[in-house]
Amino acid sequence: ERCVGPSDEASNYGHAREELLEPLKISPRNIRRIRGEANPKKEAVRYAAVLKKELPKQNGLPRFDCVILGIGEDGHTASIFPANAATLLQARALCAVSKQPETEQTRVTLTGPVIVNAASILVAAVGKSKRKIVGEIFSGARCDDTLPAGWILSRASDAAVFTDV
Repeated sequence: ERCVGPSDEASNYGHAREELLEPLKISPRNIRRIRGEANPKKEAVRYAAVLKKELPKQNGLPRFDCVILGIGEDGHTASIFPANAATLLQARALCAVSKQPETEQTRVTLTGPVIVNAASILVAAVGKSKRKIVGEIFSGARCDDTLPAGWILSRASDAAVFTDV
């Protein structure tokens, strides 16, 4: 989640609420969001505690039924960018603070082990600008920590990528 309030145009939660949660009539009492408006370091710790409390465990980690991700043109996913991937893809922490390398926008993200531990991962890679990165991922050429989305997809037990490229 970007470190902005839930009504900010850049909020991932705001988009999810408008496009998915409200149309599906998901009760707010069933939503556990990352609070982008909070202090990022404290929020990463708070949200990790929420995961430990609310989710079942598998492989010693909280397990989501499904994680929905996107892929950036640089191959980032969640808020794990190539510049910070070596640390965040294999972090021991469940959640961490990340910075978008170009804008330096602060974000709170799930780490690689938590994402890969999900029962299912759904990934959207939409738009012609994603053609090159999708090709790199599916060729298997870059499934290491230089390409976070490739690393995640190569380790996921069940993943589906939705693309128009």
